[in-house]
Amino acid sequence: MGLARFVRASASAVWTGEGLLASDDDLVAAACAGDREAFTVIYHRYKRDVWQLAWFTLHHREEAEDAVQETWVKAHRSLAQYSRGGLRPWLLAICRNVCRDRMRSARRHPTVVLEEDVADNRLVDPERDADFRRAIRALPHEDREAFVLVDVLGCRSDEAARIAGLSAASTLRSRLARARRALVAAVAEPPAHPARSDLWALRQTPRDSVVVVASAGEAPPPRGAVVAGGQEDDLLDFLDAVDDRIPVSRRVLAVVSARPASRVAVAAPWLADHPRWNVRRTLSHASWVSEVDELLERWDACSTGERTTLRRRLADGAAITWTSRS
Repeated sequence: MGLARFVRASASAVWTGEGLLASDDDLVAAACAGDREAFTVIYHRYKRDVWQLAWFTLHHREEAEDAVQETWVKAHRSLAQYSRGGLRPWLLAICRNVCRDRMRSARRHPTVVLEEDVADNRLVDPERDADFRRAIRALPHEDREAFVLVDVLGCRSDEAARIAGLSAASTLRSRLARARRALVAAVAEPPAHPARSDLWALRQTPRDSVVVVASAGEAPPPRGAVVAGGQEDDLLDFLDAVDDRIPVSRRVLAVVSARPASRVAVAAPWLADHPRWNVRRTLSHASWVSEVDELLERWDACSTGERTTLRRRLADGAAITWTSRS
């Protein structure tokens, strides 16, 4: 693989791959001696950092581009003033001051708008990215600056403090902590909300008991319920009737307590081959009652009085047939 090359105008030497690995101080010394390609190497080494600081400070593409250009012009003119040991912080400090001057100018001349939001269609979730950008813009300037320098550009806290003109790194760290706390909501994963299940039917008899729930969809079950004495008809017939009420887009779960085992427990063909029904059997009737009680606690389609009646009759072991009204 060939080495990268920056050819000098004098052609007396070239910046090869080894030259590109030269230290910042050596590059500055060469640039001060008139080597244009040395400054080109400096530019390519830190152009992204300068751009990011300008963009996150100004939030306006044209203003950021102008600030970047002004930064590099000032850096080239001021190379002789650079003191060894920290070229990147020195360049970022110049960029920071340029951006601050532009922000002050914008406040004096409000025709310059510094709140442009540039959409990036390459992002996996552009809406969350937009929320994050807005959250950064909403930070106080000093806190935003600390966040960009440390968490975006990767500066150490002491470097960031020097760039921000602070005498104590602890001040910078305090600003950074405030910024991070403020941005938590914007960067956190949205909470996972488990799909709500709508209660459609409840039946308790001396022989078997069942509760039917369906995953929430576009059409909730009709509000209200009826409570009557349990019928001794077949449980599968009861479930078949409930199936006719539930929209075909829903997936359905029937939790069964059989005493003794009913045809449901041995996977009758109507349920075994059904594309949307799933039947689960509890270990005991007591555990079935406990599960129904939890469902009722989260269920708001029946009144408080109906809920109380259902719970009392369940606890008494009374025969119950409860279905949503059609």
